[in-house]
Amino acid sequence: MKYIIFLILLLILNFNCSSVKTTNNWEILNYEYNSGPISPKYQYTYQIVINSNRNCEFLYSFPMEESKKLEYKFTITEEQMKKLNEAIKKSKVLEIQIPKLPEEKTPIGGDIERVKIIVPNPDPNLDQPPKVYESPYFPDEKYKDDLINLYNFIKSLVPEKYKQDAKQKREQFIEQEGD
Repeated sequence: MKYIIFLILLLILNFNCSSVKTTNNWEILNYEYNSGPISPKYQYTYQIVINSNRNCEFLYSFPMEESKKLEYKFTITEEQMKKLNEAIKKSKVLEIQIPKLPEEKTPIGGDIERVKIIVPNPDPNLDQPPKVYESPYFPDEKYKDDLINLYNFIKSLVPEKYKQDAKQKREQFIEQEGD
């Protein structure tokens, strides 16, 4: 009888541990956006960094002015994290190395964006670095829509007040630069 109880407890423990691992196995997500090749005074870049503990940063910068780096911190809800994990799964960025467009189909100019996701080594006893999964700047058409959906969801997580503040400061910077 003790053996059966022990076996049942072991199965329950194993089930609980395996279900925890599959919900969120990544540690850091880093979305990068670049406004592309335009006049330097109009260029800007930003990153959205999300940690597995739901703490986030919105990092916004003006390439011409290194001192104009803006940093906003926020957290996301458990529900938002769940939806983010669903979007990551649908994008397949953690499952395969997403192929990029052939050179002859790569657009010239325009905005560029990608995502990098860091997954820690599941066995801490192995001396191996974490794995880094990333999407290409110009993904193959087969994967493009799901990646765009992931990017759009990530951008929607940033509170609107931070987006507006960064936009306003960028416009002020452009006005100060003149022509």
